[in-house]
Amino acid sequence: MTHTPREATPIAATAPTKPWYRQLYIQVLAAIVIGIVLGWQWPDPATSMEPIGTTFIAAMKMLIGPIVFLTIISGIAGGGRPEEGGPHRPQGTDLLPDRHNSRAGHRTCRDQPLPAG
Repeated sequence: MTHTPREATPIAATAPTKPWYRQLYIQVLAAIVIGIVLGWQWPDPATSMEPIGTTFIAAMKMLIGPIVFLTIISGIAGGGRPEEGGPHRPQGTDLLPDRHNSRAGHRTCRDQPLPAG
């Protein structure tokens, strides 16, 4: 069996980049700077906004547990569509028909070619 090199495929055009002010890390850094300046220059309005920050932190603490739990459960369960396979796909499922395959309905093993005819 000889090795034949593949032809180089052109790289798809990249998606247009967002403006700098629409990127999340820029918005977070801007919010940090605004919070520091507000607390330094005008401490009274900054302390009156404390309930907002406390509520946000409490909400994040409340959401972390379910997010971690669901991430672990979806990782164990396979998470994606079973047709895509993955490391946790049961061994016997390769004998089942694939709904998204043109050969749907044929019971074949993925490692063996279909018989002619």
